[in-house]
Amino acid sequence: MDPNEKGDDFVFYLMTFGVMPHYRRLGIGDWMLQQIAEEGKRLRITSLRLHVHVENREALRFYQQRGFVQVERIPNYYRRLTPPDAFLLVRH
Repeated sequence: MDPNEKGDDFVFYLMTFGVMPHYRRLGIGDWMLQQIAEEGKRLRITSLRLHVHVENREALRFYQQRGFVQVERIPNYYRRLTPPDAFLLVRH
């Protein structure tokens, strides 16, 4: 949790978030994201943020369907992926 430049807003950054392939499409990701959002409300978090590899279409679709918006493309974000770019996604 980091205060932004205003000093009164807080951002929750999702460092790692995933569901094993065998368990996808069972609602587990939705449930986890809902729990994070509910806890965020309790803590007065104003936005959720995360990075997604530019070619991870499944993850991009998942987050966009849940209210995340692509706000920036970060060049050379990853060291071991090609291309190394990531999208920054935000949900307020």
